[in-house]
This record gives sequence, structure tokens and C-alpha cells, in this order.
Amino acid sequence: MALEMRYQAVPETWDRLQVVPSISLTHSAFAFAVEEKTTQPGTSSEWPRHVHADKVQSTHVDFARELLRLIRHTPGLQQRNVYIGQHWDMLHFLLSPQRRQGTHDINTDWIKRAILGGEELKGVTASGDVPVFFMPYTEVQSTSFMLNQVTRQMFVEYFNIQAMIRAGVYASLSLMGRQYAFEELWESFSHLRDFYMSAAANEEGVVAYMG
Repeated sequence: MALEMRYQAVPETWDRLQVVPSISLTHSAFAFAVEEKTTQPGTSSEWPRHVHADKVQSTHVDFARELLRLIRHTPGLQQRNVYIGQHWDMLHFLLSPQRRQGTHDINTDWIKRAILGGEELKGVTASGDVPVFFMPYTEVQSTSFMLNQVTRQMFVEYFNIQAMIRAGVYASLSLMGRQYAFEELWESFSHLRDFYMSAAANEEGVVAYMG
């Protein structure tokens, strides 16, 4: 199974963030939250119509079903999401000195938190015990500011596919032979930055999922 990152903005007042869910959820149940393509905040987005939360086994849909309900009933929330696929660890490598030095497990690495989406939501897991993460608005705001300071030149300086492969960067081999590999990563970063800026502007937190 390929590990891909999806992000969804959510109001901090959402009641599902105030309680610890007692059940898990399935990959398929959560995947509908963000389309499997990169979407820019502020643009129209067609949500997958073939997934219906009420048709997924009820013992596995608590968090996912509530998230879908929230998205459907909160104006504009359908557009405040992003999908960066397998580029997450590549972006981490390009932006994080700790990741490039092989010490990427340090919790103070702000870009790691931006990529993963903050803190693990206890009690919420997808199939395979994959955690779901949440970042509160205050951190979304500071993360948005930091991401907005990143320049294209920073990417140029550290963009080295062979170095990524040597460092064990996830899915970096997939970049080999691609003519526009750099542009793909810069585009994914730009969408992620714009997503955080949009969530910050709307004073929202972020739910993130790797699956």
C-alpha cells in the first residue's frame, strides 16, 4: 500500500475533537474526505459521489462519518483540503535540516509537524493502525507563516534525487527519469502552503491522514 498524505481543514469547535473516539475507522471510510488529486484552496471541487458513509459498516465509521457530515454542512469546507500523495517525505527532506541529517525523529522539527499534521489523535486509527493527526489553529497559523517564507531557491539548493535515495526518502526512486520531477515537488509544496494559509485565514485546525 502506497503511503500518501491528505489534509482537511476543520473548525476547532468541532465536537469530535473534544472527545476520544472508542472505535477505529477504515482506510476506505476516511479516504473520501479529500479527493485523490491536488486541489487548490478557493477553487471548486467535486467530491467523490460513489462513497456513501451510511453504506460503510457502522462499527467502523464513527470519526469518518462525522467528518463527512461536518464537511457537507460547513460552507466552504469542501474546498479547504489538499492531497500531496507520496511527496510528503520528499518535501520533508527538502525543507528540514534534521531530515537531511538523518535525525528526522526530533519532535521539534516544525516541518515534520507540518507534513504529518501535528499531534496524533488518540483513539482514532485507520486500517493497519495508521494514525490520524490534528493541528490546532494556533499552530496552523504559525506553520502557515513559516511555509510562506520558503522560496523556490531553497528547493533548488537541496533538490538532489540521488541524495534523497541515499537518505531513504520515501518513494524518492519514483522521481528517477522524470523530466519535471522538481516542478512536481514544487507544485505539491505550493498547494500544501496555500492550504495551510487558507485554513489559517479561516481560523481552522487541520486533520491529516497518511494511508
